[in-house]
Amino acid sequence: MPARSFRPDRLAVAAFAEAAQTLEGQEPQERFARLVESLLPPADGLREPVRWSARGERRRPRVGPPQAWLHLSAHTRGWMTCQRCLEALPVELRIEEQPFRFVESEAVAAELDEEVEEDLLVLSTAFDLHTLIEDELLLTLPWVPRHAQCAGVAGSTVPVRLEAEPDEAAPTEEAVPEPRRPSPFAGLAQLKTLRPAAEAGDSGEPPPNPPPASLPPAASTPNPTPTPRRPPRPR
Repeated sequence: MPARSFRPDRLAVAAFAEAAQTLEGQEPQERFARLVESLLPPADGLREPVRWSARGERRRPRVGPPQAWLHLSAHTRGWMTCQRCLEALPVELRIEEQPFRFVESEAVAAELDEEVEEDLLVLSTAFDLHTLIEDELLLTLPWVPRHAQCAGVAGSTVPVRLEAEPDEAAPTEEAVPEPRRPSPFAGLAQLKTLRPAAEAGDSGEPPPNPPPASLPPAASTPNPTPTPRRPPRPR
C-alpha cells in the first residue's frame, strides 16, 4: 500500500501524526507577506528562501486518548534596522524542532493552556502549515535589533558612544581632606575642670581653705658661710 501524501497548505494533522510522516520544503521568502514586511529589502534585491521541515508524531499517554504532535523546524535570513546606529543589521531566524500538541477544540486548548508547558493547537483536516511557519519565524525576530558593537558610520543620525580607554580617561580631581572633627573627650575634660567652680558658685560661698600644715620646729643651725657666685659663662 503506497504511503499517503500530505500537502502543507491542507494538512490532515491526525493522519499525519499517525503515519509519523515528515514534510520538507523550500519556499521563497516573498510567500510570507508578514515576514517580508518586518524585514528590510536586501541591497542586492535577493531574499533568502525559507527552508522548513515538519515531523508528525502520535503519543500514547498512560491516561487519556492518543495525542497528535507536530515538530517544526525552519530557517531563513534577512535584514533589520539597528536601533542604535540606524544601519542595516543582518538577522538569522531559526526554529529547531519546536513541538506542538493538537487538541480537539478551542475550549480544550483554553482549559489546558495554564496546566501544560507545550503549545496547543486545534486539530484540523486542512491545517495551513505555512501560516504556522510564518508565525513562528515572526516570534524569533529580535524586539530591539542592534549590533553587538556599532561602527562609527558617516551619516548616522545617532551618535555612537565609545568607552574611553584607561589612559584616555578624564583625570579625576584630587580629594580634599575633610576638616578633622574635635574629639568628644576634650569636651568631657573641660566639663570636669569647670564643674567644681560651678558648684561653688551655686552655693554662694567660697570653698573652705584647707587647714595649714603643721611645720616642724626650726632647728638651730650656725650661720652658713656664703658661697661665692660663679662668674657668668661667656657667650
